[in-house]
Amino acid sequence: MGAAGRVDLIFLVAGLDLGYAIGVNDGNDGGFFYRPKIGFSLAMLNIVASYTNISIEDNFNVSTFNIGLEFEL
Repeated sequence: MGAAGRVDLIFLVAGLDLGYAIGVNDGNDGGFFYRPKIGFSLAMLNIVASYTNISIEDNFNVSTFNIGLEFEL
């Protein structure tokens, strides 16, 4: 569960996702996550880079750097 915000400026896309990540395996209760993202808009296709961080209990963090494509339907 979470919330997302996004701003589209001519060729630039920026956004932020916030929420709670739910753990799906034993011993993983999940944690707070945030994902800032930025990218370029090319008509019906966006090229986006983002950083994801999930803060799990006892000061343990899981982080990723992502690059991907978003398609407009």
